[in-house]
Amino acid sequence: MKESPMFADFHHVALVVKDTDKAIAYFQSLGIGPFIEPPVKPTREIWHGKSIQAGSLKEVLGKMGEVWFQLCQPLRKDSPWQEFIDTRGEGVHHICFIVEDIEKLEAELIKKEIEIVHSARFEGGGGACLADTSKIGGILFEYIQRPEGVKI
Repeated sequence: MKESPMFADFHHVALVVKDTDKAIAYFQSLGIGPFIEPPVKPTREIWHGKSIQAGSLKEVLGKMGEVWFQLCQPLRKDSPWQEFIDTRGEGVHHICFIVEDIEKLEAELIKKEIEIVHSARFEGGGGACLADTSKIGGILFEYIQRPEGVKI
């Protein structure tokens, strides 16, 4: 079977936490990090088909070997991250892959009848989406198209 471009460039594992500062201290004690803020910020977000205020989470990235480890703390109740904490508590939320064209990828997901529960567009171009692949295994897939010139 040919490898899908949807899974060719693994980027990070993300945990939803209630307190990023506490989580950073804990994971740094295990040797993960240092942690940095992502180089991109969303300018608009859609969650379950409705527009929400951009910037619904505090997030940091830390190096874990060759991949990134993301910590996500919800900042508002109307967000996928708060919904996750409310229904499941803290834990692994998604795994992320880098793609070249987020809009093309979203169209492919919709064609495969996979719900996009959250999408965002970034200042400078690109964007991200969370695909509801949780039916088996309980984890979401995130896809990110980085803006031009962004390497992380």
